[in-house]
Amino acid sequence: MATRSKIAIRKIDGKVESIYCHWDGYPTHNGKILKDFYKTPERVQELIDLGNISSLGQFIKPHPEMEHSFDMPQPNTTVAYERDRHEEGQEKHVFNYESAFLKDCLLSDCEFYYLYDEKTKEWYFSAIPYVYDILEPTLLTDEIVNE
Repeated sequence: MATRSKIAIRKIDGKVESIYCHWDGYPTHNGKILKDFYKTPERVQELIDLGNISSLGQFIKPHPEMEHSFDMPQPNTTVAYERDRHEEGQEKHVFNYESAFLKDCLLSDCEFYYLYDEKTKEWYFSAIPYVYDILEPTLLTDEIVNE
């Protein structure tokens, strides 16, 4: 069963850009990959610009000399709906305010969100509750991703 998540970047101007990830959204998988391999604003932005993804990998782009598709992805490579399955309407979402992004999280069927702060260059995350409307972001630490 899928553990869905949102992956986002909070820009310096306060806008939030977000994508959906279908598989493995728990902190010990997606959280660990984000913390270990997506450490700069440029790298995070490259991931977000890819649009919605099926699964997150340490590599954004497939190796150009190897076959890669939605059904036959390269190891450790992010699988994107638009790039790899040619689906339309899978682009990133842009929110003018963080509160709008958080409301979108609450209305989604996602279980976690990850938010990279472009200013502090830190990852934050929160479980997305189903029964109440309070999200409590926590700094994504090594202790959390290595549990």
